[in-house]
Amino acid sequence: MIEFENNMTICEEMMKLSANLHKEFWIELKEDQPDLGRLMNIGARISRVTNEARENYENMQKINSNMP
Repeated sequence: MIEFENNMTICEEMMKLSANLHKEFWIELKEDQPDLGRLMNIGARISRVTNEARENYENMQKINSNMP
């Protein structure tokens, strides 16, 4: 049960971080001259955070399927 809650907490944190990164991405993209390096960096961070959220969600599903 503790492992499930830990995965849930991490998943929620990663979803919030992903939302903030998406916001940063679009703010930069709306600039008259967006910094492509910054966009690439933010995009890479979005990918990492999204993958971590997905992994924790999948772990929660596995744990949940093993519970009586």
